[in-house]
Amino acid sequence: MKHFSYELSKYDSIVPIQRAGKYYFINTVTKKLVSDESFEEAYPFKGKCALIKKDGKYGMVDKQIHYAVMPTFNSPNGFFGKVIKDDNHIKRFNYNKARFDSTETFVWEDPIAPPIYYTTARNNKFYYGLRYNMTTSSPIYDTIFSFNTNSIIVELSGKYGMINYKGEVVVPINNKDFVSPTMLPDASSSAYIALQKGLYWYYYKSNKLLFKNRLKPTVIGEDIFVYKIGNLYNYFNDSGVRVLSNNYKWIAASGNLAINKKNQVVILNRKREEFVYLDLDKNSIQKSYNYTGLFEP
Repeated sequence: MKHFSYELSKYDSIVPIQRAGKYYFINTVTKKLVSDESFEEAYPFKGKCALIKKDGKYGMVDKQIHYAVMPTFNSPNGFFGKVIKDDNHIKRFNYNKARFDSTETFVWEDPIAPPIYYTTARNNKFYYGLRYNMTTSSPIYDTIFSFNTNSIIVELSGKYGMINYKGEVVVPINNKDFVSPTMLPDASSSAYIALQKGLYWYYYKSNKLLFKNRLKPTVIGEDIFVYKIGNLYNYFNDSGVRVLSNNYKWIAASGNLAINKKNQVVILNRKREEFVYLDLDKNSIQKSYNYTGLFEP
């Protein structure tokens, strides 16, 4: 679940739930089961498919809960972004195409943003420049934190600011702290950043200021900012409005997976209604672990 908590389809209408120790898939709009078939394990959809375990074997189902990949695998590793060996061929599962691709023709699912800039150290200082234009920028920075082409955080004399891909300063270098979207599987794809100046945190999309607030974000997702109130969590949308009517013990960077006050792992639909995926107090396997290790925030 740690793997899928990063990449849940946003408010998917088909989600797994647990009933009497078994997993089923339910339509969160109609509140009806999509299929009567149950599974030993079931995980949220990623792309067109969801990972399941049936009779001790792993496979994939589509959104009609038909088998996209028959449950014949002893391990789920090949479905978690790792390659597996099958019939002496190295393959990896493609969630969008609902099939295994061989390494000869496979295009990696998780995008790797092409580096359009580079940094080089000189006298313990860093310069910024385009990969194809080796002209360095000024000033010389103590540290450069690379996120995407429009949100490049730099540090100079203990202060933080933002430059764009041209090396131009777009947010003055006078902030005392920052939070980046480091919890996303590909942080370079997110344009959201938060910088602290004085008592306030300033929330940005690229170099555009969205809002300011005294609360520090604990996790930044693609369009959400998770924050902590006491020992519980909620999140802002990109307008600075609190989204959830209830606070939670934990919220994923996707915003639609959480642990409620009853210690239940819940999936939230578009209306923020809860669908219980797992009751941590009743599951003997999960109880012995800290949930932050299983559902990494």
